[in-house]
Amino acid sequence: MVLQTRQSRSISCALRLLLPRAVFCGSLHPAVPCSKQYELKLFEFDTLLRNGTYEVSSWSQVRALSVRRLNFGGGLYDKHPNPKFRDFVAVENDRSAGQANATWFWCTPELPHCGSNCVCYNPLAPLPLDPDSVEQVLSEHALEHIPAASLSQLLTEFHRVLKPGGWARISVPDYAHPIWRKRVRRAGGSTIDRQNEKHVTLTTYASMKALADASPFGGAIFWQYFDDIADSKHPIFHHYTLDDSLGYLKRWPRRALQARRDVTKLRHGTSMVFDLIKRRPLPSSNVLRGVVGASERFNYLERPPRVGA
Repeated sequence: MVLQTRQSRSISCALRLLLPRAVFCGSLHPAVPCSKQYELKLFEFDTLLRNGTYEVSSWSQVRALSVRRLNFGGGLYDKHPNPKFRDFVAVENDRSAGQANATWFWCTPELPHCGSNCVCYNPLAPLPLDPDSVEQVLSEHALEHIPAASLSQLLTEFHRVLKPGGWARISVPDYAHPIWRKRVRRAGGSTIDRQNEKHVTLTTYASMKALADASPFGGAIFWQYFDDIADSKHPIFHHYTLDDSLGYLKRWPRRALQARRDVTKLRHGTSMVFDLIKRRPLPSSNVLRGVVGASERFNYLERPPRVGA
């Protein structure tokens, strides 16, 4: 991926000061407010100035990369060249006609792209990538926007495209947290988030663990969650040390939550975070059969050490 030079940064900054916002408006869909059109075009202005087009905006360009890392829901900012998401290409959901708005204004028939280092994708379809071709998958607060019935197929696709030893780091709202629980209400035969109806899947430890266990990954490492399996009425909070170098999450608390008196009173609730690892196959020799037991075969699922333990 091409990095911006100091000279091009200076030129683009000068042009940004000279060009009014009105110059950036009018070419996107009318449903998208001028301020959002300005935000999208300003963010991409350096790339357009340098190349005359977007960088890595199609799946064929993703397939041509030497290193492939995907950030599902990465949007405008959580992608290359952001230093916290270096080499990541953002992946955004395709949306039906008429869904362009102030929040989701890309990957629609009216605006069928999402800028540089970003591609559009239908989560109901296979990923247009070869098997064993992706180093890492990242997804922060995106899966809750996908119907629960489609998540199993999506995890299967994650497993298919990941290289052996690769992993997917997932973060979703934890609806077992008391703050999130208060937002849930019944509507007909289903439950919805009354404050955010775009959350079509209400994710909990019980539902995500069952999904991970049934997937080709065979399970997950959970780093933060309220355990609604052991106690559904008063779930216990669990929080373990997370290595940012294996996948940066903006919502991950940088201070140990054990230092706070009452995690349940956090104003915005907490996220559930887990890793899915594509295991390298073990040799099936007679020697290994006698030596390697179940704990060694699945040692990546062993509970990580508790913070402060």
